[in-house]
Amino acid sequence: MADYMEFGQELVLWGSAKAIRLWNEWRLASVNGKPSGEDLLFAMEKVLIQLRIDMGQKKGLKEGDILRMFINDIDAALERRKTRKMINDSNGR
Repeated sequence: MADYMEFGQELVLWGSAKAIRLWNEWRLASVNGKPSGEDLLFAMEKVLIQLRIDMGQKKGLKEGDILRMFINDIDAALERRKTRKMINDSNGR
């Protein structure tokens, strides 16, 4: 928990506005809602990609690329997300 708090404090000083907003979205989703573990992982990946962009690594990574380094079946999770998005889009959400 101390590392979590320290990271948040450092982010306030060094993170871009977008990185801070993404971190806050992830943090609030993890305590307020009932998101799936997959949703939380993808939200954290967005934070990591934004931090890389902030450090000058602007090109090349898309959703799933960082998670693929650690999760063997990430392609199945990406397919589930794609299917859910199509269903939500067709329902007007």
